[in-house]
Amino acid sequence: MLYFTGMYINIYITSGVNPVGIDDPTNMLHMVLSSINFVITLTVGLVGILYGMKKVAIFSMGAVACLIAATLGGLLFLSTGGARGSGGVTLAGGWIMSFLFMLALFLSYYATLKVMRAIRVIETVEGEHG
Repeated sequence: MLYFTGMYINIYITSGVNPVGIDDPTNMLHMVLSSINFVITLTVGLVGILYGMKKVAIFSMGAVACLIAATLGGLLFLSTGGARGSGGVTLAGGWIMSFLFMLALFLSYYATLKVMRAIRVIETVEGEHG
């Protein structure tokens, strides 16, 4: 859902067909979904830190850093107009935002899979030892 709302917003803003403001319902949904992704990613990262899972912590904190940078890029994109005529800084902000959000989704997904694998291993070991 995060990906599709972001693509919808980027396509319409960048093309100039239907400039979307920060208060647009689609953009609000996108920001809420991004915030949920941030909280989940941060939680997975903290689990990785607390339980000594270095890869989980590294990937999650990398995703958190990407989300923060992507948010700044997105705010730059929206605040400078977002349409093609707004200039190179706006388009660079949009592309950076898109790339970093996708990277954050991948890193967050990978870290979550590592945690789920660890849980499965613990359940298997506990099942064998009663």
